[in-house]
Amino acid sequence: MKWPGWIAATVFVAVATGLNTPQMAALDQSVFRGLAAAPAPFLSFAYGWDLAGKALPTLGIAALLAALAWRAGRRRDAGFLMLAAAGAWGVNGALKLVVERPRPPGMPDVGTFGSSFPSGHAMGTTALYAALAWLLASRLQRPGARIAVWLALAVWLTLTALTRPALGVHYFSDVLAGTAAGLAWVALCVSWHARSMGNECQ
Repeated sequence: MKWPGWIAATVFVAVATGLNTPQMAALDQSVFRGLAAAPAPFLSFAYGWDLAGKALPTLGIAALLAALAWRAGRRRDAGFLMLAAAGAWGVNGALKLVVERPRPPGMPDVGTFGSSFPSGHAMGTTALYAALAWLLASRLQRPGARIAVWLALAVWLTLTALTRPALGVHYFSDVLAGTAAGLAWVALCVSWHARSMGNECQ
């Protein structure tokens, strides 16, 4: 995952450096306008989807999957999942402290706190499910099955990226940067996992 990691890091840097540009503001507002025209059932769906992306649920899912991997004797996989999930939330908190971007005006009360950039939901869910997708895809022999895993991940991340602006708690640039940062972080975790497996085999 070296080149995807570099691409993701480049996207994050590009968004971060362009936050205050007219082009980024226009992109954010166009997404807000587009989502405002979405049918009412989508907003109800967004509220439900939002709950699954919070820190405690994602870390709980990561801990459960890591425990199952540990019991199955896959201790490197267990460590990889926890590093990806918990590390992403930690890095996200640090980035929020550095950037300190205000939330969108008129944000509804949906239990969201902290600054806006990058989106913790986007970064946390991206890290967890991209890590899980990589573990699954790396063990599948059929190319079609691997493609299905990555397509499922893409759908999951797209829904997360749309629901946060739909709720009015993030700009689209927040979730775009959060997704990119999550992918870049997972790429680093994959490198660690590959090196640790290589050292174990020596």
